[in-house]
Amino acid sequence: MIKRRNMLVQILLFIVTLGIYGIYWFYATSKEMVEYKKLDGSPILWTILLFIPFGSFFSLTGSTVRQSWRLQTASTPSC
Repeated sequence: MIKRRNMLVQILLFIVTLGIYGIYWFYATSKEMVEYKKLDGSPILWTILLFIPFGSFFSLTGSTVRQSWRLQTASTPSC
């Protein structure tokens, strides 16, 4: 059965828990959809896969910052 949730409470929980509730919400909603639609799938796996874009974004950003730092320090003349 799909659970009805109060949107305002959801937003407040997301803010108060600094986004951790959002991860739980994604898992719980995925689990409900799998049960309701009788799908083959793993809500846990879907929740884990949710983090892949964030990991690649932070990795790319980190490497870009490192390269910029190296270029900046290499071109700065020393006294």
